[in-house]
Amino acid sequence: MQKRQAAMRRFAAAARPLLGAIFVAVGLMLFFKWHYFIESWLLDIMPIWLQDLSITL
Repeated sequence: MQKRQAAMRRFAAAARPLLGAIFVAVGLMLFFKWHYFIESWLLDIMPIWLQDLSITL
């Protein structure tokens, strides 16, 4: 654990701005209701067996 601590700290510092941008993008998508368009597009391209599987679970 101690061997990788420095590498993990560097990774965390580099990932923080990326995660922030992702959170802002998701928030904007929800605010502008873009998720409805994405959901309908995904339902159009998703195979029927996968849709059935998601309903049965």
